[in-house]
Amino acid sequence: MATLNSLKCALRQKATATTSSPKQPLSDTQYSTGFDILVRDSGWMTYQDFIIPQLSQLLAPLFNSRVHISALEIGPGPKSVFGYLPGRLRWKVRRYAAFEPNGLFATRLEEWLCSTSETESPLPCLESPPDIHRIPFVLDSNTGSGTDNGTGDGDEKFDVILFCHSMHGMKPKHRFVERALEMLVERPEGGMVVVFHC
Repeated sequence: MATLNSLKCALRQKATATTSSPKQPLSDTQYSTGFDILVRDSGWMTYQDFIIPQLSQLLAPLFNSRVHISALEIGPGPKSVFGYLPGRLRWKVRRYAAFEPNGLFATRLEEWLCSTSETESPLPCLESPPDIHRIPFVLDSNTGSGTDNGTGDGDEKFDVILFCHSMHGMKPKHRFVERALEMLVERPEGGMVVVFHC
């Protein structure tokens, strides 16, 4: 018969073995499945009841002061939050770019944003196809060195840059926000970096 001490010892050994095993990153498919579960029901209600109304209210003055808007979204997933803004705001977005390293999400995002004969695009006034970078948003943007952030010339500027539940794994977070601030249009117009992070 096992003693209480021997059981405690066996449990500690098992716990130590479990926590010391190497962590494997999720595949794009596994991540997609988990994401779909999280945004169902109450997860989607968070977007409907809080994020979309707050973002609409925050962006309205900027959008109202411009003829058109360029937007960059960091880690949007399979759909852009911009596509759920009220129509008067969505119609101002003329250029859209995103960093989405999950290949499945990037493909679904591109398909969703590109209009077809049956459906209208969520961003109907884009002047060119959405620019979906299938790489992570990074701090280093050495133009021409092969390590730029994927925006092409490294000097591309945006009116709005959005991080919406996409800063997980970005360390230190403040440096990524600073990098985004560097990518905003210059004054006098100025731009806005928006972060929704839990």
